[in-house]
Amino acid sequence: MGLELRMSIGFIDPPYLRHLGELASLKNAIACHFHQDSGLDYPDDEDRWAAILNESGPAERSLLAAQLRELLFRDDAYVVQFWDEYSDYFCFETAAEVRAYLQPKLELLR
Repeated sequence: MGLELRMSIGFIDPPYLRHLGELASLKNAIACHFHQDSGLDYPDDEDRWAAILNESGPAERSLLAAQLRELLFRDDAYVVQFWDEYSDYFCFETAAEVRAYLQPKLELLR
């Protein structure tokens, strides 16, 4: 019988994002950089993630990394729904695809 440890990190999001609820900073970063027309702003994926890094300081990058880790540990349905809800630029069919895409991004945020 395993004990699942789940972090509750929503309380450390900036006040202006708390209306987004749980994982608010990550939701905001994805929504701002993966919107429908984001291909016009960011020619490729590296540019998109470079913008996320450039627009956030060390504390925010740490928060984004923590929230990204939390997302990756969620169940499959949540992971796919989260990505589909906040990314209008491209989608994935499975949680495994979302995780494969996002897992390497943890290194960028460190």
